[in-house]
Amino acid sequence: MVERVSLWTQEQNMYTIDHRH
Repeated sequence: MVERVSLWTQEQNMYTIDHRH
């Protein structure tokens, strides 16, 4: 469960950084 949430957060973080500008 925790690992899944961590992975999801990492993906969301990468997506946000990739679509920041």
